[in-house]
Amino acid sequence: MSQPLVKVENLTIEYNSYGKAFKAVDDVSMDIYENEKIALVGESGSGKTTLAMSILRMLKPPGLITSGKILHKNSNLIDLSEEEIRSRRLSEFSLITQASMNSLNPVLRIKEQLLDGLLDHGKLNKDENNSKIRSVLDQVQLPHSVLNMYPHELSGGMKQRVSIACAILLNPDFIVADEPTSALDVIIQRQVISTLFSIQKKYRTSILLIGHDLGLVIQFADRIAVMHNGKIVELKKTEELLDSASHWYTKTLLESVPSFNEESKAINRSNNLKKASEFSSDKKITIQLKNVFKSYESSLLGARHNFALKNINFEFNNLEPSIIGIAGQSGSGKSTLMQILLGTLTQTSGEVLLNEKPLLQYVKRNRKKYLLQVQPIFQDPYGVYNPFYKAIHFLQETAVNLNLISHPEYLEGFIEEILLDVGLNFHDLKERYPHELSGGQRQRLMVARALMVKPQIILADEPVSMIDASLRASILENILTLKNQYGITVIYITHDLTTAFQICDTLNVMYQGEIVESGLCKEVILQPKHSYTKSLIASIPSKNKTSDWMQLSL
Repeated sequence: MSQPLVKVENLTIEYNSYGKAFKAVDDVSMDIYENEKIALVGESGSGKTTLAMSILRMLKPPGLITSGKILHKNSNLIDLSEEEIRSRRLSEFSLITQASMNSLNPVLRIKEQLLDGLLDHGKLNKDENNSKIRSVLDQVQLPHSVLNMYPHELSGGMKQRVSIACAILLNPDFIVADEPTSALDVIIQRQVISTLFSIQKKYRTSILLIGHDLGLVIQFADRIAVMHNGKIVELKKTEELLDSASHWYTKTLLESVPSFNEESKAINRSNNLKKASEFSSDKKITIQLKNVFKSYESSLLGARHNFALKNINFEFNNLEPSIIGIAGQSGSGKSTLMQILLGTLTQTSGEVLLNEKPLLQYVKRNRKKYLLQVQPIFQDPYGVYNPFYKAIHFLQETAVNLNLISHPEYLEGFIEEILLDVGLNFHDLKERYPHELSGGQRQRLMVARALMVKPQIILADEPVSMIDASLRASILENILTLKNQYGITVIYITHDLTTAFQICDTLNVMYQGEIVESGLCKEVILQPKHSYTKSLIASIPSKNKTSDWMQLSL
């Protein structure tokens, strides 16, 4: 191999919060070579994003580099001034962020945001800039029409590709891609990773891919570094890692990659099912959707309607508790359906009934009672938290408002027990704000909030999309426990058919607002009939590295 492009030597990074020092990165050394695709994997809180941000000199307080070197072309980035680092960003190294919606400016059109990077680096020729912008859009397979659009007008996959376009504007030799596909469906994931792959191949750019989806990482990377508790515990070529992983944590990660061949060993499908008939009658719930449509007008004159939902007929209850999967890619109507079930969105036509009465009227009169009966787990955990309150306040507020505890003195113990169920430590979190938590930790707090209420029905919108594979099993087992021990029905909304395969009893596949296939979960997945279901399954990466995964036709 050639000389390292980036060389990390004995790097240690600490977070000092409320007088306590915590080592997020502990004496890490690694090399990244020219024209290399390398991945850094590990569970939430392992230090992988902290390490990546420090390489780019984008580490935020209270994070502090206490020792070590970060060499880029034999220059120690730690010693450079802010002005020198700023001049190198985009031109020599750049970042593709985890949440593109949060990184793009919501009040600027896409063209202005791309142009801003060029102007900041002294590129003032208007014709050359326009040509460059159109060229990078072609590279990421986006139409030029997106230049006049705002971020909120783009799909998740399109926003992520805009972020890639921003990163390659000035042809840097090194790119950090921080969880670029973590909340995207499998089809869009494959498109984004394919885009990264083609960009790397064309420009011979070195890419450090941060991820928790080991199946996807395996398809992309030449080498994989495994991080655990702030240390790199294993670093090997991808094929060698698959054949001869040596560290116990690496083996755990490989075993946790889900597949359709067998159910996860970590998930216990107990048959000791408690039925709603064992509860009082006021806990029995039936929700029906009859011929439900939801449309949005796409022009000021209302001349054209875009349908988010088309003729949805769907019924579920907690009389026979089950886990009902609703699967499909972004824009298929899954989240719109959840909003209607929550009573926060009104259907255009059709009926939505709760115990044979209009659901929306009931929710308006009995909001608190409905939240005790039906609890949501939202897809975007960061948007739910109040950034001015500590993260734990989110659970405390729910417990108090819904009268889940008999006396305030029991609050801390109650919260501590719930957090243990989702793999979190109360004392590690109680002084931290939402921005100080990883994406996976924030999502596990969302799951904990639903678990603590013990409702009759849970509407779970992508509850494990940002959680690493080693922790997914514990969250999925929590969901199974809700069904088996408490007689709770779960509506499991997902783009990940592998997790649906592990826990769902039935599965409904949605495409362009319609349910195109439904039935017993295993039958739908193992014997798919609709072409769209087949394309979803084909898009799922496995832990067997295949050369054609990114080239499969959609």
